[in-house]
Amino acid sequence: EQQRLRTALAGSGLAPDAPLAARAAMALRRWEAANLSLRAESRLRSAARRAAAGFQAAEPRAGDLLGSAIAEVAEAGVDPHFLQEARAVLARWEASRARQARRDLQLALQYRDEEHLKDAVVLGREAGLEEALLEHAAQCLQRLRWEEEVGRLLEAAMEAGDAEHLERAVQCAHDACFLEGDHGPLRSAALQFHLRFWAAEVSASLLEGDVGGLAAEVRAAEARLAECEEALEALRRSNAPPLAIRTLERDSRGLELMLPRARGLVAVHAAEAELRRVLGAVERHASELPAVIAQAREQVPAGLERDLVREAEVHLRAYEETVGSLASLVSKGGADSGELSAALVKARLAGAPDALVAEAFDQLDRRYPEAAARTRIEVELHVALQEADDIGVLPAEGRFLRLQDAADEARRLQPPLAEELLQHVSGVSVALAAERTLVLAMAEARALLEGQAAASPEEILGGAETLQRACTGADQDAQAEAQKALPEALELVSELRHEADHRRALLERVRAEAQARGSTAEELRGVLVAAREGFLPGHLLTEAYGKLRRRRLDGIALGLRAAREAGEWALARALWRRGLALGAAEERSGDAWRSGRFRELEQAGPRGALLRGRFEAGRSGGSYGTRTWRRNPCYVVRRAAGAPSAAASLGRSASMDLAAKVSVAVAEAGGEPMNLSVHVVRNGEEAARAGCGALLVPGFEVLASSQDGDEAPACSFELPPVDGDEAARPFLIVPSAARGELGSFVLAVESDVPVEVLEVPEEHRWPWKHEERIQLEWAARGTRPAAVMGGGRAQSAPPLSWYRNPQLRVAAAGAAEGAEP
Repeated sequence: EQQRLRTALAGSGLAPDAPLAARAAMALRRWEAANLSLRAESRLRSAARRAAAGFQAAEPRAGDLLGSAIAEVAEAGVDPHFLQEARAVLARWEASRARQARRDLQLALQYRDEEHLKDAVVLGREAGLEEALLEHAAQCLQRLRWEEEVGRLLEAAMEAGDAEHLERAVQCAHDACFLEGDHGPLRSAALQFHLRFWAAEVSASLLEGDVGGLAAEVRAAEARLAECEEALEALRRSNAPPLAIRTLERDSRGLELMLPRARGLVAVHAAEAELRRVLGAVERHASELPAVIAQAREQVPAGLERDLVREAEVHLRAYEETVGSLASLVSKGGADSGELSAALVKARLAGAPDALVAEAFDQLDRRYPEAAARTRIEVELHVALQEADDIGVLPAEGRFLRLQDAADEARRLQPPLAEELLQHVSGVSVALAAERTLVLAMAEARALLEGQAAASPEEILGGAETLQRACTGADQDAQAEAQKALPEALELVSELRHEADHRRALLERVRAEAQARGSTAEELRGVLVAAREGFLPGHLLTEAYGKLRRRRLDGIALGLRAAREAGEWALARALWRRGLALGAAEERSGDAWRSGRFRELEQAGPRGALLRGRFEAGRSGGSYGTRTWRRNPCYVVRRAAGAPSAAASLGRSASMDLAAKVSVAVAEAGGEPMNLSVHVVRNGEEAARAGCGALLVPGFEVLASSQDGDEAPACSFELPPVDGDEAARPFLIVPSAARGELGSFVLAVESDVPVEVLEVPEEHRWPWKHEERIQLEWAARGTRPAAVMGGGRAQSAPPLSWYRNPQLRVAAAGAAEGAEP
């Protein structure tokens, strides 16, 4: 019927807009729509029948075809009820596919079938299974592919007995996703590597007689051996390869044979250390003598010096005798002043209990007040003498001052103390004075080298000479224990002299640029920044700063005009402010400043900000790239509340709104030129996730920065539309000056849209409560104490030797005493 109507319409000769022709065309369109709907419904019914039984391995794409059919017929006029039923069939098919994919994965993992597991992983990804399950299956698949190769590598390494070979094999297994808990040979190989390492460490300590750190090595080795016992039991239960069990037993026995001798050395060293600790301050630790002597006697057959034990026994007898004598006198209560005073002095120096000494003094105070006062002075003098050599316990300053005070009091006694005692006090005072001078000179040297205060080359040399004299005095007069610091002190002398040469070279370069006729502002800036970062004081750089001021004023008028013509209003405002600060009105080219022609530049633009800041001690971190740069003032820049988009500001459609252009410039506002820079930065995503906000932390991204050759430090960047990330990762403007350049500055900001610029408060900008420096040294492989330079950290599993790198534990201090950190 459609064909007959089409033929009749074509041969009728009627115009398209004729009533009869229009009715015929309408009938044809209705028939075509009906046929399209019928065809779409037929396709959909066919696809639904194929998918109705759920997922079938013979027709894995039935659901995909049904989904395509649903998408095609959604606009074809199909009955909505029928379309809804088709969607329900598709949902049941997808659920069936997910169940089948999960079953296939479980079976493939259970039977370790590589081909089946490969297909199951593909089906699981198509079915949208959990990523964790798919990742586990993918790792198992990789292990199946590499199992034979990894097994051969591990067997060869375990037989070879070479630690490096074994480490490479273990690393290969880790890269192939093998884990010690799931793979017996790998667990055995990893433990063998650790056993061989600790066997080598303990053996080296025994050969060299180096007991420093041996106790920690023994504890670590014992922990590994205990772990090996558990592993061997597990390996035997799991029917692991005999080679894995045999080689692990072999390495365990080798380490076990070394440990008895190592434990003996550790015990001897511990007993000797305890003896020396108590003998070094008997007046404080005498009550510990019995236990320490008992521990030491057990170690004498193992090599502990018998003389140390005898010395401790002498002190113990003296302690018991003097304490007994004093206790007897106190209990009787009838002793004369001389007898009680002498017994009290001896008992106090022997380390008598504080309660007994206090009771004796109370009795002496009641009966013989004058004798009690004299005895206290004498006791203080003797105690100060005994503590004079407690170098590792008490600071030199405290020991020196205590002895000086006690000696001053003792010299005023009448009748005077024994001349031999006073001469001994004088000798010890000289030794302590030499030690104190050395300690103070070393502290001053470290402060000079760290740049805690600017210093000239001559001042650095003066510090070196002072330290050299202190070394000479300590070598002649200080106690032997204090003289152990002399090598470090002499090294500091050498470093100071090298630092003086370095600063002298910096100063000579500054003076050369200042005196050169053709030096530019950029060249002067370079040498001045280097000098400032080298801790040279400003009064040595006056000539160079004067020339820098003249160079900057020479072209400031042209720079201002160029900035205005280019529409760089932030730069123009910075140059205008620089001219006001440096006195451009007094120069020949300063007509604009004399006439005040551009006074409007002293105000912020309608879409920007003009802020005044100041570099001060404590909030001036120096040039970019230095450790303290983040201590400089910091400003957050963001779109003003209710500001129109950048596209609207430029008369464009909202769909074109990508970002707003922001320009930043900085200039000095004081009478002296400064070597300024400005950077626009943003914290990294990790810092944002940690909630750092406007706290600038390492790892930040530099979005824009000024260049050394800029007329005035300036840069531009794009401020994206507000996207919710701005609060977590704000845009930060950081102006900076060379180290030691203090004074006011002006920050100018211009933008396509209104912005607000807010200074980050001090408590948010630098909230750190603790700072600590730890000096570490890398030890080359094979050297003592341990090969700690283990190598780089891989993104996946690191080599086993990586864990021998230095490790530092960082924890917050407990809020209350005894609280967990």
